[in-house]
Amino acid sequence: MAHYRCAIFASSHYRNIGMAENYQTSLESSSGAYLIVNSEVYQINGALTNLGRKLDNHIVLNDPRVSRNHAQIRMVDGHYILLDLNSTGGTLVNGKKISKSVLYSGDSISLAGMELKFVQDTPRMISKAMERTGPLKNFKLEEVPTFIIKDHPNSLQGRED
Repeated sequence: MAHYRCAIFASSHYRNIGMAENYQTSLESSSGAYLIVNSEVYQINGALTNLGRKLDNHIVLNDPRVSRNHAQIRMVDGHYILLDLNSTGGTLVNGKKISKSVLYSGDSISLAGMELKFVQDTPRMISKAMERTGPLKNFKLEEVPTFIIKDHPNSLQGRED
């Protein structure tokens, strides 16, 4: 099975550009919606996010199965809507072919076989998880003495090959 990488405007996934930005740069400061693509997480910002192979999409998917302008995510009345843009390979949500579908946190999206995951309100979920488990605690390790052993004999010493 071939693996393809995702890029935003063909840039490193750590760069903030346009409506999609890397999750790690903004996770702590905002909540919202995120797409997970090949273990990379992108925040969905604004009312419209385009997905496809073409470099002018908000999220560029470097997979030959994906159409140049494959799909679009729109924010409508507080809900994220996924639309297939008459793609060749089709769009599935949780295994069902769609032309238009409301997205819910945890939904699996397939764009012509390329798998994505839609997640919503991740910072809030992390915050709740921390409430249940408690914050990380800092503690100081005691110093442990270090010994250096010199001239330790072993079975390879004096061996000639």
